[in-house]
Amino acid sequence: MSDLPHGQQAGAIGSGKYLGNTLKVRDDHRPVCFEAATEEGKFKLCEGPEVSWATKGQTFGLKELRSHVEPWLTALFQ
Repeated sequence: MSDLPHGQQAGAIGSGKYLGNTLKVRDDHRPVCFEAATEEGKFKLCEGPEVSWATKGQTFGLKELRSHVEPWLTALFQ
């Protein structure tokens, strides 16, 4: 069973299917898929996932991603 949202499956390298980047953080129950937005240095959620820290259509940068990843990594290695 896949933990990716809404039945998405990660494509094999060279499969020609790109689903964006997958991230799992403490605040989310499931991994979240996101991709580059049209604005340089910004990202947006892929279709399907819902998170408490971003809304549909909202763009976010590395600062927002880091604020969710760093506490999760710290807890993981304690």
